[in-house]
Amino acid sequence: MEIRRLFLALLLSFLFAIFLALITLPKFLLLDRELSKRGIYLTAGSVKEGLRYVELKDVVLYGKDSRLVSFERLSLSFGVPYVEIYGSCRGGSLRIKAGMGYMEFKLRDFACLEEFGKVSGDLTLKRGIFGRLTADRISVQGVSLEGLSLDFRGRTFLVQATAMGFKLIGDGQVVLDRRDILKSKINGRLSGGGLAFTIGGNLYKLELKR
Repeated sequence: MEIRRLFLALLLSFLFAIFLALITLPKFLLLDRELSKRGIYLTAGSVKEGLRYVELKDVVLYGKDSRLVSFERLSLSFGVPYVEIYGSCRGGSLRIKAGMGYMEFKLRDFACLEEFGKVSGDLTLKRGIFGRLTADRISVQGVSLEGLSLDFRGRTFLVQATAMGFKLIGDGQVVLDRRDILKSKINGRLSGGGLAFTIGGNLYKLELKR
């Protein structure tokens, strides 16, 4: 019984500490610090903070050597024990919910990525990557891929697209990074009609190359 009371007291203290942090610490600075740890840098035209949320406008995220994604509006809401992110751009949206040991992504006509067209789909990240993503178009070294789809099945995926009238198909593997699942390595190949592409990178930056 004493052990149970001690555990309850520690849990309440932990939750109270989180609550105090949400009230007293600038949430934008917390966000900026967490992104910087992952090699991502943020600029915003305006910042508005509330008790459990932060809302940014005219947001751009950069990698070490390139611009990754832009948002007209980006908001974060903090709960216990999860964080929810909502971003919008050019009529599309991205919603992310991150909790203890999982992340959920919902993309609807998301057109904020620099190298892709409109992206839609649902992904769940837990002990692997599950779900499906589609992009209406992407240009790779002068070749336009249309109807690109990635079907993730945990630690493998299937991919298909159309280019120059040819249907391309392929597959690949996911190498999990348990410390940061978004850094899990994605490696695959897509080919057909004499064309061949490699797929590489991670969910921070996914790349296709000829």
